[in-house]
Amino acid sequence: MKTGEKLTLTDIFTTKDLSVQIPIIQRDYAQGRNNKKSIRNEFLTVLFNALQDEKIVDLDFVYGYLENAKFIPLDGQQRLTTLFLLHYYLAVKDEKFDSFKTIFQQENLSKFTYKTRHSSRSFFDNLTSNGEVILNDDIIISKLLKDQKWYFYEWENDPTVAGALTMLDAIEEKFKNSSGYFEKLVNNKLISFEFLNLDEYNLSDDLYIKMNARGKSLTSFENFKARFESIIENVDSDLRKEFVNSIDTTWCDLFWGLSKEHTPEKPAVDQLFLNYFSFITGLLFNKDEEIASNNEYDFNNFEIISLIYSSKENLKFLIDSLNLISASKDNVKEINLFFDNIFTNEADKNKVNIFEEETNLLTKLLFSFSSITHLDRFLLYSIIEFHLKFDYQKLTINNEIIELSRLVRNFVVDINQKGNDNSRDDVVPNIRFSNYPEIVGFIDKIISEKPFDQFDYNTSSSSYRKEFVHREIAKINYINLNPQFREAIQLLENHPNLKGNLSSFDLILQSNLDITNVANNFVELWKTVETNDILRCLLSYGDYSVHVGKCYFGALRYFGNKNKWERIFYANDKLPTILLDLFTDIESVKQKTVKTALQKLKKKDVDEEWRKLFINYPKMLISDTNIYSFRDEKYYKIDALDKYTLRGYHTNSFVNAVLHDSKLLSSNKIKNNGWEVDTNESVIQLKNSAYMTPVNDGWFISHSTKDIMNSLNGLSFKELDKKGILITPSKKENIIEVAIIFLNNYYK
Repeated sequence: MKTGEKLTLTDIFTTKDLSVQIPIIQRDYAQGRNNKKSIRNEFLTVLFNALQDEKIVDLDFVYGYLENAKFIPLDGQQRLTTLFLLHYYLAVKDEKFDSFKTIFQQENLSKFTYKTRHSSRSFFDNLTSNGEVILNDDIIISKLLKDQKWYFYEWENDPTVAGALTMLDAIEEKFKNSSGYFEKLVNNKLISFEFLNLDEYNLSDDLYIKMNARGKSLTSFENFKARFESIIENVDSDLRKEFVNSIDTTWCDLFWGLSKEHTPEKPAVDQLFLNYFSFITGLLFNKDEEIASNNEYDFNNFEIISLIYSSKENLKFLIDSLNLISASKDNVKEINLFFDNIFTNEADKNKVNIFEEETNLLTKLLFSFSSITHLDRFLLYSIIEFHLKFDYQKLTINNEIIELSRLVRNFVVDINQKGNDNSRDDVVPNIRFSNYPEIVGFIDKIISEKPFDQFDYNTSSSSYRKEFVHREIAKINYINLNPQFREAIQLLENHPNLKGNLSSFDLILQSNLDITNVANNFVELWKTVETNDILRCLLSYGDYSVHVGKCYFGALRYFGNKNKWERIFYANDKLPTILLDLFTDIESVKQKTVKTALQKLKKKDVDEEWRKLFINYPKMLISDTNIYSFRDEKYYKIDALDKYTLRGYHTNSFVNAVLHDSKLLSSNKIKNNGWEVDTNESVIQLKNSAYMTPVNDGWFISHSTKDIMNSLNGLSFKELDKKGILITPSKKENIIEVAIIFLNNYYK
């Protein structure tokens, strides 16, 4: 085996024809200890997801050496042991135990073994030779094994055996519903690691023992650091010297301080380094269009690392960025203070809302690397690039950095698209790594031509996102002409419904309205007024709904819901007029609160019957999603969906309004609630299998029995050639009122 070679566990035993022996100097198997449950579960989740989704997982380096056709691991034995036990369990689960033995057994002995204790070796030998048990949902696998004739109860005093049994129970819990995973694990090479042969470095377990004695074992970061230093050796001697000197001093102090604050029980300095390196390296890779188009990014591929940092400019950016964030005497406090003063997750007019819970982007990057977003990356890049370009020696809070962050936030969030079938009511990011060169180039252009509030976007050579450019020009011009409204504009931009996009306020910005009042009223409206009351209020000014797809019952329209209004404000050409009229009326009634102002507004004349009924009958708004299907030319065929498709429940809005109206005296006699699934029509069940349901002109009743006919007194109706009866609304009674009158008569 060669250093850097990527292997699976079975590769060691098959293609390399080796066995694995955990040496005496290694500790017992620890991942199976009772106090390691979280570590155990996290690792098993990684393995499970890899097999379930058929995604490749790299388990990092495993260090060791070769001796007499044995691989002796000095680091990585925990991962190797868990992988061995996973192979065993899946073989038993999938009835592939003979295949398992072919791989892991030789002359009735296990090719995977521990040298630490005789009991450990015997356990693994028997598990490999005689461990084929019949799994039972009512008995955990560890108990099944303990009941085998070959199992000695003295082995329970062996921590490695006890840990292995605990791990097997955890594996069973995670994988008990799996099928065919053994073949995936063995044949698809989904779970692998890289081999580091210590013989090539003239190292032995003596070194490992010495390092372990001072509390420091070989780590993947130390290997990374050594290889990285060799890469940059010929790039620039001064930069290499600075890197070598700083990584164990200034930079280490920074990451140590952050680690002690966030994970005091288990500082993880090495991982923080790697996360930061990965962030900068990925950014430099993706911003270089030539490199990114001809290579596939992999932080564990040192050919990629070498390609990126063979550039002196890139190496200098990495080093300077680390110097920047570690420059203050009290690094941790200064970093926390910096991000606290720049970013927020609220509609704060003095900071930049990034619409996520964690606003310290550096600590998010370091401690939750897998959760960082494109927005996080570009904001961090713009902060670093701004400081380095203008020779700031440490992170500095000023209006320029806030204004830059606001522009970058607006720009990046604006690169979005409508949600798919599973998120019809949402707007989702539409950034690809292939967009990075243009986005970073645009950010660099903004930074190079500060002050930011006077930047002339028209002079920009970039053709990227011209619609955004025009909107920002309009906002900048407006603020320059009306500086008293700067904070109001920023308050609106920070609102989660808008996220920087004020296109729905175009007409308001051209009006004589006081924008400060508008902004405050807008924030108060969505903070204090119930969702469906906002919906009904907006409907009184016009149909502002947005088309979000189709289903069997017709076009799907979305009206806004709880904290999901962004889709309504996204490219909605009906909203500017509606918002102008609404906030003009709110200002005209001069009330202390928006809530009382809405109550004082004059009742609007509404032409469309469905809008009028939605406004006057709150129970028509029954959907959890506020997505409704509208059938073409079927005036009363409006169905509320409780999910995004008809696979969930749905009900006709008029049926629901009738069944929940306080004037309906017979509600306890009606046996159904109007909700249906799939393509079944929503109806009101009557006696003797009869039913009524809204149709184009009114209510269709399926039968014309005597008691039904007797209940139609005073109502407008007609018989449909023995196919039923049609009740139609009149000038006095709308469609809901006529249904209530009929039902009260029918069940009297």
